[in-house]
Amino acid sequence: MNAQASSANLIETPPVSEAQIESSGANVRPNGPIIAHPSNGNSNSAPALAEPAAVRSEQLSPNYIPTDFEEFPDGTLVELVQGPASLGLLVWSEGKASIVEQFEHDGRLLIPPAVDQKFSMNLRLPEGVGPCPATAQFFAEICEVVRSTVDLPESSIRIVVAFALSTWFVDNLAVAPYLWICGPPGSGKTTLMRLLHCLCRRAVLTAGTIPSQVYSLPALLRPTLLLDELQFNGAQHSHALESWLRAGNARGVPVTVGGRLVDSFGAKVLCSRQPASDTALSSRALHISMVPTRSNLQALDEETVERMANDFQPRLLMFRLQHYQEFRPQPLDLSPLSPRIADLARALVLPLRGVEKETLAPIFDAMVEQANQASVERAHEPEALVVSALFGYCHGEESTTVLVGQIASQVNLCRRRIGEEADLKPRAVGSILKSLGLATDKVDSFGRGLHLTVAVKRRIHQLLQIYNLKATDPARIAECVLCDEMMRTRHSATEKV
Repeated sequence: MNAQASSANLIETPPVSEAQIESSGANVRPNGPIIAHPSNGNSNSAPALAEPAAVRSEQLSPNYIPTDFEEFPDGTLVELVQGPASLGLLVWSEGKASIVEQFEHDGRLLIPPAVDQKFSMNLRLPEGVGPCPATAQFFAEICEVVRSTVDLPESSIRIVVAFALSTWFVDNLAVAPYLWICGPPGSGKTTLMRLLHCLCRRAVLTAGTIPSQVYSLPALLRPTLLLDELQFNGAQHSHALESWLRAGNARGVPVTVGGRLVDSFGAKVLCSRQPASDTALSSRALHISMVPTRSNLQALDEETVERMANDFQPRLLMFRLQHYQEFRPQPLDLSPLSPRIADLARALVLPLRGVEKETLAPIFDAMVEQANQASVERAHEPEALVVSALFGYCHGEESTTVLVGQIASQVNLCRRRIGEEADLKPRAVGSILKSLGLATDKVDSFGRGLHLTVAVKRRIHQLLQIYNLKATDPARIAECVLCDEMMRTRHSATEKV
């Protein structure tokens, strides 16, 4: 239905459950590269990508503000949508929606941003809003779609759906979720990526080598980047990609790309045959493993993909608009999980309020399993090996001092047992001790080391707990007061969850 768009008035629509979208016949946008809106007042917008003043003045009058999203104090939301011919703005106010070519507020005239055509063709945007059911019902419906399309364990299906829903609220999160899909050819990875392209907010799907322009997209539109066929081979490009990805799940951590700072914050889906060896990057993601299957699953041809997107995108946008002000992070005690896994858990449960705990249990079980696996891998890191060696010296035969060289020897024995060939030099172990908050001192004529005072031993016990390492030699630790103190702390944390 066409109607004359107004820059000052909203076009009234029926209540939320039956909202119809009034759309103008043509939308206004400036010609030029991608422009993101600047932060204004109470806006939750992304920072603008600066253009030369002369170029901006030719494109826009001073009162025109390109925007992809705005939140106003009265609860009005302005969201970017796909109009009939180009981008439009959907205005949500008091449970009513309208699509306009421009929207005036407080003397500012908001218009859609100009998006480079190379990316607008692959940028998934809803064309309006549609009625969506209650959260639990919506979650179950999307789970069934995933279940009929790819062969995954039930816990992985629920993680995928929770992730997709969380992408619609990333701007309410301090940590953006990553989903990492691994598997050999023929396992359905690409099918799952195409399905996520239908379900995630502002999804952009790219495969192979990432174009340099993609690195700037998160700061401009806060899309969900779906990066298929990634290869982490140790090359310079691979290291740059890993650095960009490591910085991208925490808000306010820009990274240098091509000689300039870019904001890479945003939800991402990473797809590769194997995960990267970079444990810091791996710890920032939820992991889904896929294997080849002979199950008779629904094919995702181009027509089916478009039909799914046209069905779900408007309803997912309605889900966002209805719950945007409600779904804000709340305190959640997940102390037995590592801090990064706990952050991912908070992101996943944010849009699932109203879903029964029994439904969410497989998600938490899978995350606990991932945390345990990460703990095993982290136990092989140099810092963890140093902590384990120190813990052993705490329970030695009345040891009062330990030399850095002795610690290095013990660490290198452990490294050889796990297949590491290169030894750590005492100087490297000394640097690790300093990073752990343990200052070395001259012990005697033999060199530097640690005096094993009660305070130092307590710190070592704390580090064992921080690194989630397990104490060995029960006979020796049974009489240790500090071990008893540590175990009671762990038991108390587990009971809270």
